[in-house]
Amino acid sequence: EAQSGATMTGAVTASGTGTYTQSGGTSTDLVNDGGTINVDAGTATSLTNNATAGTSNVTDGQVTGTTTINGGAVVVDQTTADAALELVGTTTLTDGTLTVTDGEVGTVVNQGTSGGATEVTLTAGDIAALTNTSGDAALNGGTVTGATTVAAGTVTNAGAAITTATTSGTGTYTQSGGTATDLVNDGGTINVDAGTATSLTNNAT
Repeated sequence: EAQSGATMTGAVTASGTGTYTQSGGTSTDLVNDGGTINVDAGTATSLTNNATAGTSNVTDGQVTGTTTINGGAVVVDQTTADAALELVGTTTLTDGTLTVTDGEVGTVVNQGTSGGATEVTLTAGDIAALTNTSGDAALNGGTVTGATTVAAGTVTNAGAAITTATTSGTGTYTQSGGTATDLVNDGGTINVDAGTATSLTNNAT
């Protein structure tokens, strides 16, 4: 189904081999239970990705509310450079993956399962803030403009520019490239293997 200018007031659900493409207009709730959702323009109030086989692509459209990833893949890859956020509200991931190859997203909360797979990947573009409570995040490029908080799991900075990274609990922050303004260890582990950090504060016993 293609939506180029209408207002969709009910939930739009994709499953199986179904594809929903939004190239304009507005949608209330987008739910991916399998199949493909493309938000190329226009706005959606929320996006929920449930299925392992489901992929949701957000290019130049906007999800103005929350994005929930319970499985499958959400990919943010803007094609027209602008300052507008593609995922405006908080993005919460419990399973599946979030990949930002270009564009801007708001706060990301990674609650993924720690099994060696990387749940959150930033290649280019911006994340407003990142909170890692489990699972793994790879910052290969781009910018985290706000705080990076690692309470558990692992965040690896291989080439991004971040501001403050704070570890606590069992969280691990490893810098193998890129830059950080402030590193604060309130527990957990900080590894500076490469790249630069402006300051390092170790607080926890």
